[in-house]
Amino acid sequence: MKHITINAYILFVVFVLTVALTGCKNHHFPPIPQPVNPERIQKFKSTKMFVIINNQPSKDKLLIGKTFGHRFYSSLHEYSDAAVKLLARELKKRGMTSADDAAKVLKLSVSYAQLVDKNYRYYCSVSMTVETDEGYNLDSKANHQSSSIQKVCGGAITVAITNILNDEKFINYLKE
Repeated sequence: MKHITINAYILFVVFVLTVALTGCKNHHFPPIPQPVNPERIQKFKSTKMFVIINNQPSKDKLLIGKTFGHRFYSSLHEYSDAAVKLLARELKKRGMTSADDAAKVLKLSVSYAQLVDKNYRYYCSVSMTVETDEGYNLDSKANHQSSSIQKVCGGAITVAITNILNDEKFINYLKE
């Protein structure tokens, strides 16, 4: 039976730590929005039918951010999908119904997303546009900070949707 020398053991530990620290540095980074806080938006009800179209054509993977030597990639189409799902969920909570042939047609597009870290906190900024079939364009820019990298960009999407659901002209469009 061979005995492992201390030098061999140290070499093994250094090898394992090197592999662990320099391993996969590129990460797929989909946003995970949180539900909108109902106390932060105007209360409204509507029985209208709606459809929301993801209007972001690009499915290219983009660098969303770099932190601690890791790179986080996603597509703006994927961010737009997350925003579409969240907005649809919120409209359904307010009595609206989703249907492909609905009279209320919304086109949503996330055009920008960026993750940064400062002092062990994560910050994410997003920019999105919602366009109604009547030609009303609503731009919503949002920032969110979190100590959780998994929640930060989804949180920014939630803030942007909250901004949209507080726009008087947009709410009136939904209720007409």
